[in-house]
Amino acid sequence: MIAIDARWVILGLLFLLLLGSLLSVYIDRQRFREPLWQRAGIQPGQLSHYFDAAPIGLLLLDGQLRPLYANIYSQNLFSLTAQHPLPVQEAWVATLAEDVRAAQATNARTHYRLLTLPNDQAVTWWICVLPELTLLLLTDVTGQYQLQKKAQTFLSNLSHELRTPLTAILAHLDAAQNAQLDEAVKQHSLQIAQQEMRRLSRLVQNMLQLSRLEMREESEKQPLNLLLLVESVISQVYPTAEARNLAITLNAATPLPQVLGDGDQLQQLLLNLLDNSIKYCRPGDQIELRLQPEGKGVRVTLVDTGPGIPPEHLPRISERFYRVNRQVPGSGLGLAIAAEILRHHQSTLEISSQSEGEETYTAVSFLLPLAPT
Repeated sequence: MIAIDARWVILGLLFLLLLGSLLSVYIDRQRFREPLWQRAGIQPGQLSHYFDAAPIGLLLLDGQLRPLYANIYSQNLFSLTAQHPLPVQEAWVATLAEDVRAAQATNARTHYRLLTLPNDQAVTWWICVLPELTLLLLTDVTGQYQLQKKAQTFLSNLSHELRTPLTAILAHLDAAQNAQLDEAVKQHSLQIAQQEMRRLSRLVQNMLQLSRLEMREESEKQPLNLLLLVESVISQVYPTAEARNLAITLNAATPLPQVLGDGDQLQQLLLNLLDNSIKYCRPGDQIELRLQPEGKGVRVTLVDTGPGIPPEHLPRISERFYRVNRQVPGSGLGLAIAAEILRHHQSTLEISSQSEGEETYTAVSFLLPLAPT
């Protein structure tokens, strides 16, 4: 029997354990030299395909801020091409360089900015500075930015429009409670306060209607007899027009094909347009409604012989709260509601006018789609 010293057995086992440990470290290092995406079975071309389909911009820059990679989103956003220098003539490039330096100066080595470009485009970028590279994640937020600006403008205009009637109501109610004033003066103040309350009520109702229209994705449309709808609307406003010595006529081509639309909305649209004409026309003026087939729809045109609209007001005439003549009662939302109703009917409001010379007029028209046969 061969006797083996126990010390050599222990040393041999320790040697084998050490060898096994070194071998496993070597294998592990060799495995991790391989990029993670390769070990996951992803091909380089697949990465580019996935990045190009991303809903955000991905831009990779070298130490001199030269693009090494730009996915399709970022290329479209900034008109970039990979491997080509950034357009230094653009102001945003200088801002980018400043933000990269700012990111390098922080412990997190990141920086965020909301940037407004000269073409009213709004972009956010998040910068991450790596040892030899700079990573940018880009998002186009123009829609949200414009919506925020519209909301701010709307609230500003709304506060102004509400302040005027509320101030008048409070002032005249205070006057009506003044014991030193004559009874006739008190009654007059109460009448004015009541008028302003009605104006305030119309303003709130119009605001709610406009908000409901904007929130609705689709309107419930069905085939409509447009001639009957127009005749019904004219009958509603005829007494007011007659009291102001205004003539309303209807000129329709017959037989008139049916249109596809929301009856309640189209009725409100026509009432708003006729109400505008009646308010601004002078005694003796004429208002004419024309219905004429045109292509794949029916053209509705409202023409009045009123004082017309000065050309500088036409581009803004359908804006919320915009009024050409603030001496004429109104909320300034009638045409905004009309334009929103037509948007639901895939149509637009077309307005032309002449405010100088002997023959003044205002013409408003729109095209409604035909109902399917």
